[in-house]
Amino acid sequence: MPSSGPTPSITRAATTRATTPPDDLGAALEQCAGEAEACGPGAAACVGGWGKDLSALGEVDRLLVLAALTARFSAGYLRWMRSGAFEALAFSGVRVLEILESEGPTIMRHIAESLGMTPRNMTAIVDALEEGGLVRRTPHPHDRRATVVELTDSGRQQAQRSREDAVGWVAPAFNSLSPPEQQEYVDLLGRIAGFFR
Repeated sequence: MPSSGPTPSITRAATTRATTPPDDLGAALEQCAGEAEACGPGAAACVGGWGKDLSALGEVDRLLVLAALTARFSAGYLRWMRSGAFEALAFSGVRVLEILESEGPTIMRHIAESLGMTPRNMTAIVDALEEGGLVRRTPHPHDRRATVVELTDSGRQQAQRSREDAVGWVAPAFNSLSPPEQQEYVDLLGRIAGFFR
């Protein structure tokens, strides 16, 4: 039977996020994970039990389980990556380098939107990267309000090293899945991610 207890907590959490959004996506996910654990018996019971049988739950508790585990996984993955994979460079800086390597010179506002960050945070990250000689700012040729960010030669080299480090860091986790399971993982993530765009 669906539990009605968790609903008020979820409503309060959603209201809090709507009025005081975190500065970046990582903070949002970590906040969501903490809220999920506090939402009530359905969510709290699920967070520690990844193999829980969802068929025994009502719709509300089943959805709470899925939301709580997604938040816990997302926040945990980001914390894990930040903990050691990119010790030489902040995780957020690595993400900026990855985008610039993939897309070429990009408007700073678009990078911020891609990473779910505020313009203020993005400015601080680009400031640090530019100070380190990894990126350079250039004026937009047609929009005086926009700033274009591009990689320097050193930035390209760092992006390559960071990608190699990341592959080595995540390989044990993803290689624990068979190729068909990896494909299923990609397919399911793609379907779910489509609802959050």
